[in-house]
Amino acid sequence: MDKSASSWAITPPSSFKASLAITHIGSATTLITITAKNGAKNGNKTTFLTDPIFSPAGTAFPVTADFSLVVQIDPALSLSNLPPIDAVLLSHEDHPDHIDAPSRQLLHGRQVFTTPDGAAVIGQGRDRGGLWGLRPWESVTASIGGSEFTITGTPCEHLPGGEVTGFVITTSDFGEDEQGRPHAVWFSGDTLYLPEAHRQLKDKYNILVAIVNLGGVMIDWPPPLPAASQPTTAPSTVDVDPATESEPGKLQTTMDGKQAAQLCKDLEVSVLVPVHYEGWLHYTQSKESLVKDLEDEGVAGRVCWLPGGGEARRVI
Repeated sequence: MDKSASSWAITPPSSFKASLAITHIGSATTLITITAKNGAKNGNKTTFLTDPIFSPAGTAFPVTADFSLVVQIDPALSLSNLPPIDAVLLSHEDHPDHIDAPSRQLLHGRQVFTTPDGAAVIGQGRDRGGLWGLRPWESVTASIGGSEFTITGTPCEHLPGGEVTGFVITTSDFGEDEQGRPHAVWFSGDTLYLPEAHRQLKDKYNILVAIVNLGGVMIDWPPPLPAASQPTTAPSTVDVDPATESEPGKLQTTMDGKQAAQLCKDLEVSVLVPVHYEGWLHYTQSKESLVKDLEDEGVAGRVCWLPGGGEARRVI
């Protein structure tokens, strides 16, 4: 099977009555498009947008006096070229590499799933319908794009003290496996590999597709004094040497290739979709290094690399 073809897709379980396509816009920004293939809802399409970032290359967000988050690649689609968006899955609201100022307009008038802290900021203390702050394993069932979906928060470990969530997407059109576990799509959010939490994830769901934030991000820890977080124009970008877990004064905040491979094995994921590994200066593991890790760990056959240019890839 040609894993580079835009028609790349697995054969779903017989109980799975839908199709799934994913478009990579950049970093952790994706479109997840689910089309029902069941009864009266046949052909009904629902599109989720994850962690929206639409700032152009060269934008920098100062974090500390001597460190900025820098955009290196323009988004594959502009805000004006997006298809209709039914819901936003926002893993964390407080980091500008997961939602920037231009993207916040997308939160108005749409259903938004995020963390409790993120929901409080977005809602500004008002009781706003269609805005949910999910704690780990908390679920919300809602009509999204004309179909009923259940969105469940999953635990994340990112930066100490901050709230981050992953999201499990289920619907009756996905069906269940022989053990009674719902077939599911999972967006990991920014997290490390968490053996106990991810064991629970496997116990609860049959994860057919895992969209996993990688990059092996390493940051200085403890951090220096913070700087203003307003974006500026960055100087020309430079390559960054990969950091290692053993390097003193560093904290790993997202999975690397080896952790992703272990996750893939432990969850028995059918399709692993890497995102969040290129496009920003602070990512420390390149695609080439990720490819090697995933090949070395024997899971390359389950990996679906998304094309660039805003092209959708059918996964199921």
